[in-house]
Amino acid sequence: MTEECRTAFQAALELIKEKCEISFENPRRKLSGVNRIEASIARINEKLKTVPEAERKKLSETAKVTFQELFEFQKLQSTAFACGKLTLEEAQILYRIYGGEAPSPEKWDKLTLAEKVVGTQTAAELLRMRICDIL
Repeated sequence: MTEECRTAFQAALELIKEKCEISFENPRRKLSGVNRIEASIARINEKLKTVPEAERKKLSETAKVTFQELFEFQKLQSTAFACGKLTLEEAQILYRIYGGEAPSPEKWDKLTLAEKVVGTQTAAELLRMRICDIL
């Protein structure tokens, strides 16, 4: 992820952070079958209802990513799944968010703002965790 992208998303996340955090630090802690990615998208969608339309549009416009960033996000997602940090369902949702078999910035631009926030926030958190101590 480029420094410019990190900065833009950090500013966007500050608006909704307190109720929308995702935590993968303890992968064994499953919320009784709750898909953390789906739950986070739903929470963020609810929180975004309180954000003015102009601000949501601005946030979405700053949420641009490159093909290389999407590729790196997919590597994080697949490694996290292989190491047990994500369930199959969570990994599949992230794979779709990151563009599936043909990732592209154009596909990313068509996602909801909540999906972009969750995708970026999850990738940043997984990167900080140094998944399986191999990344």
